[in-house]
Amino acid sequence: MSQEFFRNFFNNYGWELVHTIKRPPRVRNLFPVTGLDLSDFTQRFLLTNYPDGLYNHQIEALKRYLNGSDVGITTSTASGKSIIFYTGAIETISRHPGTRILAIYPLKALAREQEQRWVKAFRAAGLPPDGVARLDGDVSVNQRFAFLRTAAAVVATPDILHAWLLPNIGDSVVYNFMRGLRLIIVDEVHVYTGVFGSNAAFLFRRLEHLMDIAGKRASYIAASATLREPLEHFRALFGRDFSLVDDSFDTSGQHELEIFMVRPEKNKDLLTSVSKFLQELARKTAFRFIAFVDSRKQTELVATILKRDSNDEDTTDELEPEMDHLKRLDVLPYRAGFEEEDREIIQDRLTHGKLRGVVSTSALELGVDIPHLDVGILVGVPRSNTSLLQRIGRVGRQRPGVIVIIHNGDFYSEAVFRKPEEIFNRPLAEGALYLENPRIQYIHAMCLARIGGEHDQVCARVNRETDPFITKVNWPPGFMALCEQERTGEIPTDLQSMKMEAGDTPHHVYPLRDVESQFIVEFHQGPFREHLGSLSYGQVMREAYPGAIYYYTTIPYRVYQVLSRSKIVRVRRERYYTTRPSVRPSAIYPNLSPGNIHRAGRFGELFLVEANLQIKEMVYGFKERRGSKEITERYPLSPSIGIKFTQEVFARNYFTTGVIVVHPALALPGVNVEHLAQLIYECFLMEIPFDRQDINWATGKLRITRGPLEDGTQFVAIYDQTYGSLRLSGRLLEPDVAKKVLAKAVELVDVGTLFIDLSRETVEALQILASATREVFVEVPELATAEAALTADLPPDQRVQIILPGSVGLDQFSDNTEFYVEGVFYSPRDSSLRYRGRYAYDSDPNVKTTIPIENLIPIPGESRLGWYDLETGEIIEN
Repeated sequence: MSQEFFRNFFNNYGWELVHTIKRPPRVRNLFPVTGLDLSDFTQRFLLTNYPDGLYNHQIEALKRYLNGSDVGITTSTASGKSIIFYTGAIETISRHPGTRILAIYPLKALAREQEQRWVKAFRAAGLPPDGVARLDGDVSVNQRFAFLRTAAAVVATPDILHAWLLPNIGDSVVYNFMRGLRLIIVDEVHVYTGVFGSNAAFLFRRLEHLMDIAGKRASYIAASATLREPLEHFRALFGRDFSLVDDSFDTSGQHELEIFMVRPEKNKDLLTSVSKFLQELARKTAFRFIAFVDSRKQTELVATILKRDSNDEDTTDELEPEMDHLKRLDVLPYRAGFEEEDREIIQDRLTHGKLRGVVSTSALELGVDIPHLDVGILVGVPRSNTSLLQRIGRVGRQRPGVIVIIHNGDFYSEAVFRKPEEIFNRPLAEGALYLENPRIQYIHAMCLARIGGEHDQVCARVNRETDPFITKVNWPPGFMALCEQERTGEIPTDLQSMKMEAGDTPHHVYPLRDVESQFIVEFHQGPFREHLGSLSYGQVMREAYPGAIYYYTTIPYRVYQVLSRSKIVRVRRERYYTTRPSVRPSAIYPNLSPGNIHRAGRFGELFLVEANLQIKEMVYGFKERRGSKEITERYPLSPSIGIKFTQEVFARNYFTTGVIVVHPALALPGVNVEHLAQLIYECFLMEIPFDRQDINWATGKLRITRGPLEDGTQFVAIYDQTYGSLRLSGRLLEPDVAKKVLAKAVELVDVGTLFIDLSRETVEALQILASATREVFVEVPELATAEAALTADLPPDQRVQIILPGSVGLDQFSDNTEFYVEGVFYSPRDSSLRYRGRYAYDSDPNVKTTIPIENLIPIPGESRLGWYDLETGEIIEN
């Protein structure tokens, strides 16, 4: 394709072309399938569609599957992995009539597209095309049952399996479908990571457990982009050993790609510059494009600027809803969290080639086929080589294409652009699964093991006693014990609030893609009410805090109320303004008490301690852009903007794990510990390319002495942002990782100075930390043992530990809301101790509430603790 437009644009608008890469074309190499001994149906399918044969990796994968292995495929994008799915399924149905196939795709958009391809494959094989059906949230319940009765191959999302299929496993139609399963296909396995992947790992094991009770077992064919340790990831996700077919077997072809690495014009807003580029691309060329951005908010803002055709946001716009904009606009946003109807409109226009372009998050890194894409725009360098290859793999499938990688002005892009020729030498993504998160485990324990749950329903079908609760599945440590506790009602206190919120529908309350229930965004206008997507708590803190402008499919809304306890965000229409939150540094409270330190080690004076943490995130207001004007709003909000929010901060408290870094150099004069922490954080994500939204950094001072760690000691923390933790940040405690991260930070000091005001003293402190890693790493097990932490005798039996009046704790049964304790008393009616006080969200200080003392948990190092003497009623300070 012609490159003239791109070079002209770069020259005309002052963009710097930093580096050009040409990925040469690769000639495909096909092989006959005569050695596979395939049925007539399968041969008919292959001869109809692929008369010249298959690629080597396709033949190798089929050979291993037909020999009885679970097969994992990690070849390049557009290498024909789906053909392996269709061929394996058709051959399985041919050899075992009446068998069922389950094909799982991680997004509805992908499942919708693949349904049509499965139908074409069945038709080409001579199988009934109505033997293919799709299950997702768009399909009515009656249709779902009808499909399960008749379909040989069911295309589904993991979400519908969790939310509907397994909870209804006792129904005869669902049960019989499960008993007929012989092959389970899972596509895009590399996206099964973090919270979503960890939840899915339990989902797959739940299905295997239920099939085992019914005396059945299915095989797997799974496909993934290239990961750092693919076999380990497959085993963690499915609990099985897989046979791997990787790039070394790949003989598929590729078209040529021209890759431009560019810096946009200086002194201009990034999104404005990007939008101008996309406008010119849409107006002056016939190219179809996809633009990848870093966040949900950026997808909306870029698409909105394109829609408005200027960045003048001072204009007054009608506030009536635009009912047809999704069908009318040539460029649309695409992200998670859209409502079903809106997503369906965008998806249909994408697959039918009726959009000139789409602005997307990583959601479209997956295998959705957007016809005839010519250009891919990457705003910022993807964090991993896996993500980079997936994004550029969307382009040039039918003909040569162009990729434009735009420096987005952040630390990571700058570091990569310093050595652009090494862009493809960065780390592959890691399969970030952590299956010991107690909240994740308990979600699935409720689904599977609760009385009347999935386990009991299948046991009733096979006339088997429900207890003892035994299984052949390879469950993660701790899960079986949690199932037993769920069945006996002896649930740990810290999980009881989840039980209360879940009720009898944990599969609905807790979706696969979070460990907390979701906020629903509601738009009200008179009698009209509309849902505008869903948000996690973390997304609310970034996008939908009180007063924020929340964009949904390019339409702006003002958040006028956030109901944290009922998980509702209420919005009204607003003009095309934008907001960004004003945040205070996260308050971090390491818990170094018995049982809360996971691991500890040191390089000389440099201590690394992985421990449980409490995090408090705080938004204290926002900055609002109205055209050229910027307005600063602080909480409590002024009544003049029509929003009642009387608190000084909008806060979220949650519990996780992280690694605290301690060294005397952090306390040296002139050292800015926050700047140092930020640089270490950036380099950690360069070495271990986790998603930025999964990991964060903070600084603080210890509030308690524990062994060599003294009260008041300054620390840096790298921590997980997932409630309950995925233990991702724990990688920093690996000696090789710590050495590489600190060495990388020293190497990139000059890059860091462009974004962080690194003082000479701060750089010298960093060098001291890095030099400490030359010493031998020594485990410090005494910090992680309870014995080392016990410093006081146990109290008499008549004393109960309490949070003292005048102090604060967190109500674990009220979303960890801060509760200010004003008194402690014994309640004869409840036969228990209770606190008297008020919640942080109570604006009226005269509003008093009483709660059981079991509800309140202390904030490590901040809550003042004491004892209540049950015999005398005396309150005794420690």
